[in-house]
Amino acid sequence: MDYALKEIPEDFIVEEIDENSNVIDEDFFETVVFDENREGRFLICVLKKIDRDMIYAIRKISKKLNISSERIGVAGFKDRKAITYQRISLMDVKKEEIDQISKELEEFRLYIKPYRYSENKVYLGNLKYNRFTIVVRNIDYILKDKLKDLILMKLRKNDGYFPNFYGEQRFSGGKSIEIGINLIMGNLENALKKFLEGDKTPLEYEIIRVLKNTNDYVKAFNLIPLSLRKMYVFSVQSLIFNKVLEKYIQNNEKWDYGLEIPLVGYNYENKIIKKDIDFIVDEVLKEMNIKPGMFKIEYMEEISSKGSMRKGFSKIHDFEILEIKEDDIYDGKVKIKIRFKLCKGSYATEAIKYLFE
Repeated sequence: MDYALKEIPEDFIVEEIDENSNVIDEDFFETVVFDENREGRFLICVLKKIDRDMIYAIRKISKKLNISSERIGVAGFKDRKAITYQRISLMDVKKEEIDQISKELEEFRLYIKPYRYSENKVYLGNLKYNRFTIVVRNIDYILKDKLKDLILMKLRKNDGYFPNFYGEQRFSGGKSIEIGINLIMGNLENALKKFLEGDKTPLEYEIIRVLKNTNDYVKAFNLIPLSLRKMYVFSVQSLIFNKVLEKYIQNNEKWDYGLEIPLVGYNYENKIIKKDIDFIVDEVLKEMNIKPGMFKIEYMEEISSKGSMRKGFSKIHDFEILEIKEDDIYDGKVKIKIRFKLCKGSYATEAIKYLFE
């Protein structure tokens, strides 16, 4: 069925659930009280952002605090056109410093509150679930009375599992992939040219200045935060994964919910015992003209990737239909509001795609 997502930020709410099952939501954000009894070099804060991506938020916060973005830790990058709630950690930053800049950040639709100090930073994957409350719009009115049954039937079809594709936000409209492919193939000049396309930020101007003065592409590229440089490489791994999973689904009517698919890195080159899925991986790598050894990036070892594994299918937890009513944006259409939880690393947009297409 046809549908529309993320028409307004309020249509897509993302709430982080930490490893202790604390739900970081609007109530948590509004009522959080700083714990004076905790100590540590990391300041844990609650961040609410509206219609902003995480890279943008990290840049703004680091600039206001005059610190390196490497000192900011996050458990996940969350969606851009959304209202999102999550924890972040700030290394060697005091509560009073956040108090001083919080009002200034609100101008950028970033809202931050100190929570406590900790001996441990927040790191990627440092969460249990993400909870999503989503409004799906522009659904044909003729489906209104049977919409609930259609969705629940699709949900039950594979016991709540859906293909665990990486969502399009992983690829930044294809730009991340182009940069990543150039990086693993050693074309750093082309990677930087792609990075510098479009409107310029202070970071881009600094990169241009370094290139003009030194013509040192490695030095210039190293000005980009490490987490972002790694993400470019990871986008290539993500694309390979998606292509492998797509071929698996085309070839298998019955899904293996426990299937694990390699996120190809340089260690994959040494794999001796191969499973059926690995032959699909080899086929995709050949089609893309990529060799696993390319992920060992000699000129920038810190962004090299040995690879890992990712589940081919993810489960939708605690699914609820909250309301079905006439759409207030699309005339003559209906909208549905749903809520569910996904394990870390799974994309709500892909769950929606599975349920509604």
